[in-house]
Amino acid sequence: GTYSVTARNTSDPTCVSTALSVTINDVPNAPATPTADVVQPTCETPSGKISITSPLGAGFEYSIDGTNYQASVDFINLTSGTYSVTARNTSDP
Repeated sequence: GTYSVTARNTSDPTCVSTALSVTINDVPNAPATPTADVVQPTCETPSGKISITSPLGAGFEYSIDGTNYQASVDFINLTSGTYSVTARNTSDP
């Protein structure tokens, strides 16, 4: 919303500054829930791979642990386990 900010002299309440108009923007939209393709380990390739399929674009980073993010859509050499894939918009931190 838009707010008007003024300063007032406490010793003379009739002495008030000209208003400054300040705008607070809406909360940015979070990226859509990521989708991904998974390549399971095999006897020949004993590690797995997660490839993000959406959202895609230069403004996104991805994580499989919620802490470490990367621009690449591929997570390789993964051991067995459960991974939580998240996406964040880097153009609107």
